[in-house]
Amino acid sequence: MAGVAEISDESETELLGRLLSIDSVGVLNAFRPYIYHSSANGVNDGITVRAHAEQGQGILNETRYSGCAGGFGGAMMNGTVKNSSVSGLNTVEGLNYTGGFIGHMGKSGAVDAKGVTLSKLAGLTAGVLDVFSTHTVDCQVHGIESGAVISATGGTESVAGGFAGYADMSKIIGCSTDKLKEVSSDQISGGFVGKTDMHYLIDVDLSSPLVQAVLGILDLILGGLLIDRVSQINLLSLDLGIAGLSVLQDGKLVYVDLLGLKVGVTLLSKEIDPETGKYNGVVLVTIGDSFIELPYHDDHIDMDNENKEVVINLIKGNRTR
Repeated sequence: MAGVAEISDESETELLGRLLSIDSVGVLNAFRPYIYHSSANGVNDGITVRAHAEQGQGILNETRYSGCAGGFGGAMMNGTVKNSSVSGLNTVEGLNYTGGFIGHMGKSGAVDAKGVTLSKLAGLTAGVLDVFSTHTVDCQVHGIESGAVISATGGTESVAGGFAGYADMSKIIGCSTDKLKEVSSDQISGGFVGKTDMHYLIDVDLSSPLVQAVLGILDLILGGLLIDRVSQINLLSLDLGIAGLSVLQDGKLVYVDLLGLKVGVTLLSKEIDPETGKYNGVVLVTIGDSFIELPYHDDHIDMDNENKEVVINLIKGNRTR
């Protein structure tokens, strides 16, 4: 699978704007492999699959390793398998990601957006990149009568699962494994899936314009909470390049819907400084389904002193399902 676009602030961003404004992601679906109605059938004493060597690809926490094996497929990056099966499975052995059906169900992003302003991301919702992971639908693994054995040993990331070894933001629907005898690894093992994962669509530091815009929203919400006038919060005073933001309330959580996710504040404690008359305390900040407890002083969320090391992950867009 290949990525569709890589855009930075030094490049023309109009393509990104057009890409993110597409209502349907079907046009991007063409850039992925498909396998339908296929099978792998073993002889009487069963199929044996082995992977012997590994090689790392990627950088930092995005490094993935070969040396993976599966009864149906070894590794699939951002593909779809439907109504397929492996039968008569005896043994699957690998160094890293090993599964009865697929060893490594991987992902691939469509857009790498660096330094793009908030307004350029106005059309992006948290689910728009859901298709960019591997899907298996109605697929089965059938072991031999004495039971299939799945193992991952000797690799950098030894992960084994009865159906999938490493399901990186993947979707598995209506799938099963039977006649399974043993799943083992040096690190992580599971009867169905060894390891699942999630990934953020946008990962930015505190100095970015995106985070500053979010903090501006949070300060306004905090101000409304402190004076018990949430309904009077005026988001029009912020120049975000996005129209139609509204303040919503769900119990003690007050939030706005920004880029398809909730950005909000819950007041955990409130104290008044007797000298200044200002409020101090702690708030629970929610960004998507991330949670960060932060202090506030002088009616503003404090991100300058004790929280300099905090990195805000704006959108937890995908996870294994």
